[in-house]
Amino acid sequence: MEKMTIAKLVASAAILGLSVWGASGLVGGHDVTYQIPGPYTAESTNDFSTVKVDMTIKGETITDCTITSSGDNDLMTDAIRDEWAKAIVEAQSADTDVITGASLKFSANSVRECVDDILVQAGMKDASEIEKPEATEAPAEAEASATEAPVESVEAEPEAGAPAQSADKAETGNAMKYMRPRPAFAASDSTGEAVAEAETDSAMKYMRPRPAFAASIEESTEAPVKEVPAESGDATKYMRPRPAFAASIEESTEAPVEEAPAESGDAMKYMRPRPIFAASAEASAEEAPAEAEAPADQSADLSAALPAIVVSMGANKENSYVTDYLEQDPYLVNIYEGYGFAKDYGSARGHEYTLEDVAKTQRPHPKANCLTCKTPDFHKLVEQEGVGVYSMPFDDVMAQMTTNVNCYTCHGDDAGNGGALVVTHQYVNEALGDNVSTIKPATLSCGQCHIEYYFTPADSETMMPYDSVEAMAPEAILAYYDAMDFADWTQESTGTRLLKAQHPEMETFLAGKHANFLTCADCHMPPEITDSGVAYHSHKLVSPLESEALLETCAACHRDTDMAEFVHGIQEKVTARETEVGNKLSAMKDKLAEAAQSGAWSEEDLNAVREKHRQAQWYFDFCYVENSEGAHNSELSMRCLDTSDALIDEALKLLNK
Repeated sequence: MEKMTIAKLVASAAILGLSVWGASGLVGGHDVTYQIPGPYTAESTNDFSTVKVDMTIKGETITDCTITSSGDNDLMTDAIRDEWAKAIVEAQSADTDVITGASLKFSANSVRECVDDILVQAGMKDASEIEKPEATEAPAEAEASATEAPVESVEAEPEAGAPAQSADKAETGNAMKYMRPRPAFAASDSTGEAVAEAETDSAMKYMRPRPAFAASIEESTEAPVKEVPAESGDATKYMRPRPAFAASIEESTEAPVEEAPAESGDAMKYMRPRPIFAASAEASAEEAPAEAEAPADQSADLSAALPAIVVSMGANKENSYVTDYLEQDPYLVNIYEGYGFAKDYGSARGHEYTLEDVAKTQRPHPKANCLTCKTPDFHKLVEQEGVGVYSMPFDDVMAQMTTNVNCYTCHGDDAGNGGALVVTHQYVNEALGDNVSTIKPATLSCGQCHIEYYFTPADSETMMPYDSVEAMAPEAILAYYDAMDFADWTQESTGTRLLKAQHPEMETFLAGKHANFLTCADCHMPPEITDSGVAYHSHKLVSPLESEALLETCAACHRDTDMAEFVHGIQEKVTARETEVGNKLSAMKDKLAEAAQSGAWSEEDLNAVREKHRQAQWYFDFCYVENSEGAHNSELSMRCLDTSDALIDEALKLLNK
């Protein structure tokens, strides 16, 4: 069916309706005696998804209805589809309160359109009886609601129908969420008993109470991550030459120049100035001038709200609980054997503890690069001294660090820059180049730290293994590392050169549908109002499930869904699957170690298994360390775990020859 314009769809919400079934056996004035044989199917496409309705009609009665939907931005869940289909059968019409009161108005209109089409197919309604409203008939306020939520993507037009709240909330601030304790499961081997337990026990009796970290997730309809081939012949296309950057923002759109070798004491000449992003969600990053100044009224508002913002930042100290992941998931000690995470691995606390925690960790840190995301003092030092700071002795640099993550991290100097967001981490600009502007500032601000990264072999500099959103897929990152023959460590017992994923929250979030119209700030920084009436975003970072104001963002699409139950259900399944695959990976690792130490295997045969081992651990780790337990992007999380599981099976097949 021809795609309808947004305005027509909005107008349909007010105009389209179906005749209620009458006792006379007539539908829309047509005798059901002449009903054309079914089955009946209709399809309608809106700006979010393609909706399909299958219906069975016997005599004058709708006896069965099934609704399906698909598309990268599809916002309907299984529960919503089932609820609408059941309501249509019960009401014998699509004109039910369930649909007419739906927040998903575009999907609802598509469902009505499909039902109208089916009634025409069945001979119960004339096509001429279906009103086709003109775009100009759409109410002005409806048009506004369909276009208020901006999308700052360079690849797509603004998402129509995205929640209006998004534009209001995509303002200043760093939205780095805090990682809460992962749910603890009963001991499980690779037989999957824990999975069965998780799927059947909705209360999740083994789950430690803790909030989740997503604004709105639809487990079965998460937008798929773009697949990137990882063949060795293609791997180099993910490799990014690290250019020398021009001296000014205005010149940053030019082709990168070949990097010149850094001379002692002059490394900073290759550094590009950090772009400053406008705080407004309506303004694109590339429109913001290098020396952006906030409007006078905005600065006044910021000054009025600043005391409240500072107080809310201090409240992050309340997030002090740490879960010992090695105690919770003992198989980690085995799969991380030979690496620091086998000695000490716990959940992160609030930003108030960043320096304290890095100082007392039991993971060895001989170089200063371990301080990359722990303090703004480190990045100021890199600005002054150049990338050589990364490879300086940890103790020497740590002695100069005094400040935990603070305002500077996200806003730069000058007491918050009037609310403007600034990329203060040099490697982000270097890795992404002009593609910095394709990521919303209120997401990239958090993504400076909440990402996958590595330390360059040449100078131990922190670096991101991609140069665009498209290259952030786990397949592409693995290909990038393979092409440069990179490994975090070589495991002694197996001989496998392994990778350790960091915490790819931004990459995982950007691969899902919610990144089209939400940011980290929208989901983790509740809107507040001072006593004097000034609006601001709380800088106490929370789960959206902890905030009624943030839950309103979810309700724009999920309506009256119990979001706590919904999100926890996703996390239970993902965590149970992690437990299953993690134990299986550990067992496979032991079999490989036994084979490697037996002396009966050739290096060629062992290397074939080691390749599977490296890949399986990468995909498992990409999900495990992401910290949201599937809440940010359930489909990507499960796909990583399923890929790891399949690779483990391939390794075991080779080992069992």
